[in-house]
Amino acid sequence: WAVGTEVGTAWAKNGLITIVIACPCALIISTPVTYVAGLAAAAQKGVIVKGGQHLEGLGRVKSIAFDKTGTLSQGVFALLHFNVVGQTRSRKEVFEYLALMEAPASHPLSDAIVKAAANEQIEIPKLQLENHTLLPGEGITANVAGKDVHVGNKKLFQRLGLYDALAEDV
Repeated sequence: WAVGTEVGTAWAKNGLITIVIACPCALIISTPVTYVAGLAAAAQKGVIVKGGQHLEGLGRVKSIAFDKTGTLSQGVFALLHFNVVGQTRSRKEVFEYLALMEAPASHPLSDAIVKAAANEQIEIPKLQLENHTLLPGEGITANVAGKDVHVGNKKLFQRLGLYDALAEDV
């Protein structure tokens, strides 16, 4: 910059153009490295981001609204309300199956369901649990005492073709 800022800026720009033309790999590799660095920095602060595209989306966020239920501030989930659909099983039986299915799982909601069952003095039954499978974004499936049992969200039950069989008022 000894000759002046305009000359220095022009030559710095020319130098960068030459580097990009001579070695475009540096430019191409910088994007994934930037994503990994951003994800790692967020993880170190306790924030888990699902991938680079979500991290990039955070850059366009203009405002954030937080709930005041304690979920975000304390990071603890709790089962607050539980309804049994249908008349084939009692509340206790459904809770027993839920606790059995959720106890081996590592999801935070699983822990909340197991704690809720314990709060109602429901013990996990000693039934044979086989093929316990976590279905990311859907739930859990397993074979319990020879019967297939599914615990999950709407997406899981739609995929299994069981959702449409529910009554309209559920």
